[in-house]
Amino acid sequence: MSAYGIPYKGGKSKVVKWVIDSLPPAEHFYDLFCGGCAVTHYGMISRRWEQFNINDINGMMPQMFVDAAHGKYVGEDRWISREEFFRTKDFDGYSAVCFSFGNDLKTYTYSKELEPIKMAAHYAIMFGEHKYLKEVWGDDFAEIEKSAKVYERYLIYKRLVLQKAKRGDLSHLENLNRLLSLERLQSLQSLQSLQSLQSLQSLQSLQSLQSCKTDYQDVKILPNSTVYCDIPYKGTNKYVQGAFDYDRFYEWADSRDFPVFISEYNMPQEFVPISQTARRDTMCATSNNTLRVEKIFVQKRYADKHKRDLFL
Repeated sequence: MSAYGIPYKGGKSKVVKWVIDSLPPAEHFYDLFCGGCAVTHYGMISRRWEQFNINDINGMMPQMFVDAAHGKYVGEDRWISREEFFRTKDFDGYSAVCFSFGNDLKTYTYSKELEPIKMAAHYAIMFGEHKYLKEVWGDDFAEIEKSAKVYERYLIYKRLVLQKAKRGDLSHLENLNRLLSLERLQSLQSLQSLQSLQSLQSLQSLQSLQSCKTDYQDVKILPNSTVYCDIPYKGTNKYVQGAFDYDRFYEWADSRDFPVFISEYNMPQEFVPISQTARRDTMCATSNNTLRVEKIFVQKRYADKHKRDLFL
């Protein structure tokens, strides 16, 4: 499965095709709670809209998407320590996204115990320097310096870790999950996703991409537009910006004189689902990895038309 947008907690990458297929084409596309911009990313590829407008109250995210699409993160290779993460996460998108646990932008991704090992792996894979790994495990990783490519060095690192485990050199590890944790480098995987966004440079729609950081109610919506809102789902873990005023949003959406398409599990009776899909919910505050039905709602007065158009 391809990844879309910036790695982000609660992102729509896994269901983005379903979202886009459920929305009507128009001239303009508004992603008012864009988060990691997965929906906008896929929408630009689909060519269903000519102009794209992304907005998020956390302005770092839409700006980061624009920067990544223009190649800002190609060549990025910094290691971010725990101390540096907490010092820079509010203004350095690379630090916040690539070095936060689950890409939540607020929690450092590695435990204090694993941080030195992950740093050693980062230097070995990104720079071909195995001196830190030598301090941790000896000379076994010298082979990494022979490769000039990052991905090849990662594969070598992964193979050598598994070899050490089979020999019993990692007998101090408590279980297999711990071993697999040593293999994975979330920071590297997130960085690869960021760098892949440079491929959007070839799309003409990138030139019409507008981003802003403001309250969703302050965004001016032009005629002939599709307006999509991926609001924080009720009952899920809190987002970076804290509490969300659902009643204020419901009142605003229901009073618009154009359709507002909303992703949620449930909505008040003024809104009707026009499409749905089942997915694993890893953000539920009470039950992890629950299979839930995700829906796209619209104001009741627009539901029949868009249900009909969707299934024609």
